[in-house]
Amino acid sequence: MRILISGNLRRYTAYEDDIEVDASSVSSAIKVLVERFPDLKNVLYDVEGKLRSVHRIHLNSEVLAPDHLDTATKPSDEIGILTAIAGG
Repeated sequence: MRILISGNLRRYTAYEDDIEVDASSVSSAIKVLVERFPDLKNVLYDVEGKLRSVHRIHLNSEVLAPDHLDTATKPSDEIGILTAIAGG
């Protein structure tokens, strides 16, 4: 499956924005991603190991609630990780 990385997170993935992973669920795909790019861990997760609330996870363009990250995936699926950015 593919994981699409938003612009502000690309610096933690060596500027890769389209990453192939092999996983059976959204949460396991993110785990594989973090294992491949360890600098993402502190950016994506808080100290309790929960996904930070500033990140939105999409599965095939549909937003997943934080308690639905164990949703099963297929090799043809696409996961998007978007981060809310505030500014003024």
